[in-house]
Amino acid sequence: MKIGTLLALLDDKTRLGSLILMLFCGAFLLLSLSIPIDPTFAEHGFSARTLPLALSSIGMVCALAQLCLAPGGPRERLSPQLRRGNWARLGALIACLLAYALAFTWLGFLAGGVLFLMAGFFILGERRSLFALAVALGLSGGLWLLLSRVFGLYLDPGELYRMAGAAMP
Repeated sequence: MKIGTLLALLDDKTRLGSLILMLFCGAFLLLSLSIPIDPTFAEHGFSARTLPLALSSIGMVCALAQLCLAPGGPRERLSPQLRRGNWARLGALIACLLAYALAFTWLGFLAGGVLFLMAGFFILGERRSLFALAVALGLSGGLWLLLSRVFGLYLDPGELYRMAGAAMP
C-alpha cells in the first residue's frame, strides 16, 4: 500500500478516530495484562484485571467494527480546525490527567475524581460550575458505589482523608 493511499484513508474523520481508539485500547489491553492478581482472589470471577480487560476488548471490537464498516458514501474530510488542532487544550487535558495521577495518593479516588472531572470540564469550555460539580459528583460517586459496594474493590480514600480523621477527636 502506498503512503498516499494510507494518508487518504486517514483523512477520513471516522477512520482516523477509530484507528486512534483502536491503538489506545490495544495499549490499554497490553498494560492491563500486567496488573497483578491477588492470589486469594485468583479463583473468583472478578479481579483487578477484569474491568480493564473487558473495557479494552470491547473498545477494540467497536473501533475495529467502525473502522471496517464505515459508510461507503462521501467521506467526511478532516476540517481545517482539526488539521490545525487545538493542541493547547489537548496539552492541558493531558497535564490535568498527569496531575490527577500524581495527586491520587493524597486526594483519593472520590475527591481526586471530582477535581479531575471539574478541571476537565473547565478546560473543555463548560462554565456552569454548579452543573459541572453535580456531574462530577454524580460520575465519581456512582463509579465509587459500583466499584466499592457492588464489586467489593477497595478504593483508597487518600492521605488527606486519613489525616483529617486522625485530627478529629
